[in-house]
Amino acid sequence: MASQWTTPLHVYPLAVIATLSGAVTLRTFNALSGEIIIEKKLHPYETRTFSDDVHIGNDVVFSRSSADMYVLTNGHTVSVINGETGKLKWRWTSPDQG
Repeated sequence: MASQWTTPLHVYPLAVIATLSGAVTLRTFNALSGEIIIEKKLHPYETRTFSDDVHIGNDVVFSRSSADMYVLTNGHTVSVINGETGKLKWRWTSPDQG
């Protein structure tokens, strides 16, 4: 099966949707089939932070040169996740957390 992440000229997500559920679980979906590609718990549910705006401090950015995703959660933790395998490459948490 060919990867949905690559084309002959570029490496980037093709028809992939990423979501963060409660700033705890990262999910990626194939936008054409609806198939779940990755489902990864990033934090224990009890450690999530709350904000009046659910978009503050939580974001997913796709790398332009690889299948990696840069994921900000809880406003102070950045994780790099391989978009094909779901494996954590590295994680950094701000020492002052906020």
